[in-house]
Amino acid sequence: MYTIRRLRVLFVSRGLFRNWLPAGIRYYLAKRGVFRGDFIGVVCLDGSRDSIPTHAYGVLVNDYYDGFLRNYDCVEHMAIYGDTKIPIGEVNIGVGQAIKSGWTYSIEGGYWFRGGVRFRHAHWPILEVFDWGIYEGVDVRGKTVIDVGAFVGDSAIYFALRVQGGLFI
Repeated sequence: MYTIRRLRVLFVSRGLFRNWLPAGIRYYLAKRGVFRGDFIGVVCLDGSRDSIPTHAYGVLVNDYYDGFLRNYDCVEHMAIYGDTKIPIGEVNIGVGQAIKSGWTYSIEGGYWFRGGVRFRHAHWPILEVFDWGIYEGVDVRGKTVIDVGAFVGDSAIYFALRVQGGLFI
């Protein structure tokens, strides 16, 4: 089943890149370790060229297939999600879901924000905490919460807002 999706994603990537087949093959071989491939060279539909980090290429074509990504601008190095432009360096797993959940990217500030909360990058675990409710069943009212994690502070921020009784997002 996953193989069928990969093939569909590959064929749909024709809507993003002229060189969709060689780029897709290069991505597949790099992910399998056949050769070291830090970047995938792409030719956009307007004929402009760019080198996209391998991990970002995979996210782009999957987000395009899933209907999150509208286009990629080779000249500006920007992924276009709806009306939002995201620098290619910000593209990672979860960007499409973040935008779908109402997070906004500030090009000027270089951060993601929603409801008074902002993070430098839109990581999957942030979505798990703030959007998908992995801590919803944990009642912290009147309690001290100690976060001993080592990520970006998403859990600490979430619980700080919960302890204060603030309704966020």
